Amino acid sequence: MKTIQLLVLICVCTLSHAQITFNGCHPLFDDQDFNFTHISTDVTGRHIYETVPISGDQSCGGIGVCEFRISWNDSQNRWEFIADDGTGDFSSAYLIYYNTEPSIPNPPSLQLGV
Repeated sequence: MKTIQLLVLICVCTLSHAQITFNGCHPLFDDQDFNFTHISTDVTGRHIYETVPISGDQSCGGIGVCEFRISWNDSQNRWEFIADDGTGDFSSAYLIYYNTEPSIPNPPSLQLGV
């Protein structure tokens, strides 16, 4: 839980021009900026953001590969910030953070969530 609180406190998130910039949780992701780009819109009208390219080789110290997605999870009814496991397809992704505020089309502030 402390890691997630640290993520929220350190995170810099800007929603503008269909891009989100994140730099936080340095023990897991090192001290680097990650730029999320709007890649598509799901069936609920919510935007999906990914760090691009998703190639399985964006290294970082804490989890090995730092390739991320922010998207709405319909089955859990929440926004999720997930990390790829290195395969490039998010099939066995790590849940980093979630937020149950059902905003459309973009995710809400990272200050609201777990």
